[in-house]
Amino acid sequence: MIRYLIRGSRILYIYKILPKWHKIINILTCYRENIVLGKNWLIYGVLKISNKGIIKIGDNFRANSGQEYNPIGGDDTIRLVCGVNASLVIGNNVSLSNSTIVCHNEITIEDNVGIGGNCKIWDTNFHSLDAKIRFTAFDKNGNVSTKKILIKSNAFIGSSVIILKGVTIGENSIVGAGSVVTKSIPDNQIWAGNPAKYIKNITPTAYGFQE
Repeated sequence: MIRYLIRGSRILYIYKILPKWHKIINILTCYRENIVLGKNWLIYGVLKISNKGIIKIGDNFRANSGQEYNPIGGDDTIRLVCGVNASLVIGNNVSLSNSTIVCHNEITIEDNVGIGGNCKIWDTNFHSLDAKIRFTAFDKNGNVSTKKILIKSNAFIGSSVIILKGVTIGENSIVGAGSVVTKSIPDNQIWAGNPAKYIKNITPTAYGFQE
């Protein structure tokens, strides 16, 4: 009986009490980091944000940022990092779970995109490919290769996917769990693997998709 009471109290704390505090923290974080956040958002947990550029998030944003809210393993929070003069734009009806987005150039996520837990989206190499300047002041000052990333409408990114710089994910396309995406994916296709490769087409219909 006591065990059930403790369990019930924990559930009440996680899903009723904590969200109220988290909402306040997220509002203050967005204000501090100068984030443009749309209407009707729902965030479970606390976002970790560092913004030195522009971050815009559209309406109906849904996020799980905490181990309690997505227990599939991997990362346990959402991190949004936007560098100087960089632009991170997230459209309407986007869902994101315990993932990290690092933007040093430009990342655009269009409407109705789902991004599973433990994903990484990086538009930068972070370090130079030249061993002579890697970890030097020149390298650390951001003099590394960056390229824009675009994730088109209705795309779905499975758990633990890594999307690297210069990639476009096509409209309606799906990336399988655990994939490393190194090149662009056309519309209406399923890709998976390391590196991600074409699996098959998916054909939009009036009622959904036909494989």
